[in-house]
Amino acid sequence: MNKKNKKISENKKRLVILKAKGDFVFHGSSSIIKELEPRQPMIYDEKIKKEIKHGNLCVAATPFISIALFRAIINKQNFPFKGYQSSFGFSKQKNKCYFNTTERVFSQIKGKKGYVHVLSKKNFKRFSTMEYRSERTERPSEIISVDYEDLPDDIEIIDDPN
Repeated sequence: MNKKNKKISENKKRLVILKAKGDFVFHGSSSIIKELEPRQPMIYDEKIKKEIKHGNLCVAATPFISIALFRAIINKQNFPFKGYQSSFGFSKQKNKCYFNTTERVFSQIKGKKGYVHVLSKKNFKRFSTMEYRSERTERPSEIISVDYEDLPDDIEIIDDPN
């Protein structure tokens, strides 16, 4: 996906301003959540080919708006079909986030919407480069509507597992 010279939406501009302040972390979701409650984080284990628990109950958020935008739009709720697949991460070698999804998801992306929940960083502890966690219920200071046009430019298309 390459959207060079694309106009940045007012909502994405707002997120960029909030990120620059350094006081917030971001949580992307397909729906508005007035209170984010701690949940069990999961991670896909390549060796056993299934999701496993990944730490204690928490509210997970990221300092990267690109990750929150990706998670707000590309998720199981917006793409509820068998074989939905996407991933994201942070490459320390390239010092940047990466994103991927299947052609099937990408071909259905127009019109998809989501929300980025803006959370005060004060109750969060750094878990990794791309993730902060809080063990408390968190209330967003803002909830910002986003759509597929706000997605990062460099989403890689991967093979469909089916």
